[in-house]
Amino acid sequence: MPDHNSPEALLIRQQEQERRASALKREVPPRASSPSPGLIEARRANLERLWELDTSRRQPSPQPNMLSARRLKVSVVLNPDELLAVPAPEGKSRAILRISLPDRRVSAEIAAKSLRKAQATVRVHGTENTACILQGNLVGDTIAEAGISAQPKTAKAPQA
Repeated sequence: MPDHNSPEALLIRQQEQERRASALKREVPPRASSPSPGLIEARRANLERLWELDTSRRQPSPQPNMLSARRLKVSVVLNPDELLAVPAPEGKSRAILRISLPDRRVSAEIAAKSLRKAQATVRVHGTENTACILQGNLVGDTIAEAGISAQPKTAKAPQA
């Protein structure tokens, strides 16, 4: 399989683009004569230098199949019964939740208004019919930029 990023392939592509551009500018067909060997060598050297610069900018991953990520987004399913027991502070803009998982404990700071809205949804629809989700970015043992929502579960439609 040919390497499309090799200097030769880049040179051929550049020559084809130049031919197309010159054909668009003038109605006469492009020259039948080929460029001088010195010009070809200069172009090849220039393309090799550009190709080396481009590949040197890329940071190779330390191991094969190793990717990097900017953040780790988490979605935590909460127990609606426990959510109702959390005090929703009146007059304060933020509330802190401490969540216990099987292997760790995390905390999240959320808007008090969204906590009150989630609790109201659980009260209206009941704990069995509500799904409570906390989402945010995991940073250490803290869920940053966290938000909470409670949505009523809908009954599945009978299949016809």
